[in-house]
Amino acid sequence: MQKIKVTSILVCAVIMLAIAGAGCLNLKMTENVRVNKDAQVTYMKYSIRMDSPTYNLLKSSAKREGYNSVKELIEANLSKSIGSQNVAYNEVWDKENDKVTVSVERTDTYTPPKESRITIRKENNQIIYEDQSFYSDEKPNESLTKSPYFNETQYEVMKDMMMSGLSMDYYLEMPGKITGSSAATVTDNKAEWHLSGSEMTKTKIYAKSDVPVLPGFTAGFAIIAIGLVFVAFGFFRKK
Repeated sequence: MQKIKVTSILVCAVIMLAIAGAGCLNLKMTENVRVNKDAQVTYMKYSIRMDSPTYNLLKSSAKREGYNSVKELIEANLSKSIGSQNVAYNEVWDKENDKVTVSVERTDTYTPPKESRITIRKENNQIIYEDQSFYSDEKPNESLTKSPYFNETQYEVMKDMMMSGLSMDYYLEMPGKITGSSAATVTDNKAEWHLSGSEMTKTKIYAKSDVPVLPGFTAGFAIIAIGLVFVAFGFFRKK
């Protein structure tokens, strides 16, 4: 069975550890992405909050793969999703609640690498954004489905149990008004997904938006422009 491909190497490591028998884990991921009218990413940040036992599992995984730290593990693998240039890594510990937040941020403008499962393209005056990093339609291999001890249904139940402690909030900002998406919430040029457990592997992140006539022309600019029109109109009427 192929391992589930995910954007963040952190989530990938946690899921693999869970499948290996680590049990249910608690991990919350927040992803923020901003896209421009040229079909490029201008901002991307992954933030993952976990308890210390989960972090220690990641640390052990890093050592097994020959790295000295979680940071090295991420830096060695992150280029597959967002590249290796201008990437900032940070860890913030909340000792009172025994939590740690690991974040990876890129603030420059770039095009996702070819090996990434993130694609951005321009078609018919629209920008289309797709992120299938978490999505997987893979089925268990025949050795599982034909086993008298472990069938496909049991595999799905086990996967759901192992992923029950995982959740993700995904925030996407497009260059123009969003005209179609798989998001739970859409407001003008912004979309949100709030997923948990196996929903993460069953949902394709997708959105398309109009290409703004002017760079950065969104609803906020439209309101300002309309306001200026009324001000100017009032000025001329007084004359």
